[in-house]
Amino acid sequence: MSEKHIHVEVAAPKGEFKATFPETKTVGDVIAAVVDKQQLPSGDKYELVYKGESLAPTATLASLHLPEHVSFVLVATGSGV
Repeated sequence: MSEKHIHVEVAAPKGEFKATFPETKTVGDVIAAVVDKQQLPSGDKYELVYKGESLAPTATLASLHLPEHVSFVLVATGSGV
């Protein structure tokens, strides 16, 4: 049985990010991928928002019961300074 994948679009500070992730990946994995690809400050804290709700970074994509294609918003919540 093949692993299910989620097609993700993220509205992020430096434009749209698109990728496909196995549904076993966590919200934190998605955030890390966007931060890396867009070269955002790694010391800042980010949240992934879906339908107005901030998602727990430890939640797997499968646990969120998302559709096959999903749109998120990446929000910078500040730095540790």
